[in-house]
Amino acid sequence: MRVLPRLCLAAVAVLAVGCTAPSGTTPAPDSPAAGTPSAAAPTASPTAAGTVASVAPGQEVDAHALLAAVAKAQRDAKTSTASFEVTKADKSVVASGTAALDFGGETTRMYAKGTQQGGVEVMIDGATAYVKAGELTQGKWLKGSLSSVPEAVRDVQQSYDAAALQGGVDKAVFRGEETVEGVRARHYTLTGSGRTQELWVGPDYRPVRSQWPESEGTFTTTFSGYGRPVTIPTPPASEVVQLPG
Repeated sequence: MRVLPRLCLAAVAVLAVGCTAPSGTTPAPDSPAAGTPSAAAPTASPTAAGTVASVAPGQEVDAHALLAAVAKAQRDAKTSTASFEVTKADKSVVASGTAALDFGGETTRMYAKGTQQGGVEVMIDGATAYVKAGELTQGKWLKGSLSSVPEAVRDVQQSYDAAALQGGVDKAVFRGEETVEGVRARHYTLTGSGRTQELWVGPDYRPVRSQWPESEGTFTTTFSGYGRPVTIPTPPASEVVQLPG
């Protein structure tokens, strides 16, 4: 939605592949960021709190509040599925796959499987990551903590979970409303940690699509299936290899 090119790099890389404002006031997700001038003809839309905020295209909003609302919407839905693909400038597909997301338990769990690189699989359970990449991992699941695995593995988590993305985003700009996958969505540009990401969310703040550039091409994740049952495999103990650290 880099264990070796990205998901495989997430296998080799996963293993070798809401905020509050001062004075106790929490800004609404679409409230203009502090210091942002008001626009002449704002677009009204409901916020996660059920109120109406006026934000015009090109206006900055509170990034942390926005992502907190998206993270809450994901957890309220409890589950969802996603598909992803990496495309080059000529629109050719470099990699693709699917993901299952479960936000309803004690820990957030997700499972992604790519169709390239021998079907690299990544499973994240709370603060623990597992990666399986065919011959690259000798048919085993490599296991490590998210804090110790390569950045590519943490990128997998941030691709699907807004809560994991919050700390790395400094700025959010509203771009306008668009219809995406049949949903009237609000488009935001997120920047921070040296990366720019496009995010589209529905009226309920559930993510519809996210997109960002990377070395292999443009990475696009499309979300769907909210509230539907998902299957997330638990790696058998006999197939798990613990990574150091």
